[in-house]
Amino acid sequence: MYLFLLLVTIATNISADFLDRHASSGRSDPFSLTLWSGIVQSLLVVPLIGLVGRITGTQLALTALVAAIAAVGRMQWYRALGDAREQLSRLAPFLRVSSVFVLLLAVFLLRERMTAMQVFGATCVILSALLVTLERPSSSLSAFLHNNRGSARVLQFAFSTACISVLYRHLLHHGVGIWTCYFYMRLFQLVPLLMVGVHTGRIRTAHIHIPNLRLFFCGRFMQTAAAFMYLAVLQHLPLTTVEPFAAGMAPFLVLGMERLLHHRQGRAQPDATPAPAVSRMRWAALCVVACGMVLMEV
Repeated sequence: MYLFLLLVTIATNISADFLDRHASSGRSDPFSLTLWSGIVQSLLVVPLIGLVGRITGTQLALTALVAAIAAVGRMQWYRALGDAREQLSRLAPFLRVSSVFVLLLAVFLLRERMTAMQVFGATCVILSALLVTLERPSSSLSAFLHNNRGSARVLQFAFSTACISVLYRHLLHHGVGIWTCYFYMRLFQLVPLLMVGVHTGRIRTAHIHIPNLRLFFCGRFMQTAAAFMYLAVLQHLPLTTVEPFAAGMAPFLVLGMERLLHHRQGRAQPDATPAPAVSRMRWAALCVVACGMVLMEV
């Protein structure tokens, strides 16, 4: 039951990513997107404020630290989505490196054990991400870094999402409720963004830099629902079960949705569909990700 709920969570998150892809294209500003993401998702949980409980000072400090990392990571994610050259199917393997970060953080911070097979599986995931970078051969290191800027940004976002997952698991393990976890995460993400927005004067014009507010707000509704579903899953399943399943399923769902969208659009854009060699490279990378996730669960 909870694995099915996790599958629904993954599909909902990916759908929100595609909406964000359209909402962040053109003249969008990553800070404005991150700021309004925090505002909208915070407003969505205000009616549930009566369900929020108390947490310790240490837990508050940890939540504030992870929230700051998450805010920076979210801005990098919007920058990657705003790059017209990038497709979600290419960025998916890099996003799945978050599962490797989760395992490493669980070992060193939560004192969980990691088997040799899990180490090998994590290596497969990293190699798949490197495999995708070969889609764009470069004559120099500087050219390679330029061609893969989006991938580097996604890696930062992957680390931030891993921090959130580990924090949620830590808080839930110590008896903190779902609503409390999410409320304080949203609060500590929003406050510094509001302070920066007020100080720079950008809060008054931030909404202007979001080309499609309707799609953006719809994505926030979906992302909030996905967050609560994910917390419900983490209450009953360990990260060692959740992360391999999510990492193995998500890349294929991304590629499937991407192909479906291209088919419905009639391939109106000549560069929307990757070349056959590039497509094979992505499928190979995603298969390596799947194999690595299976090994990480063994």
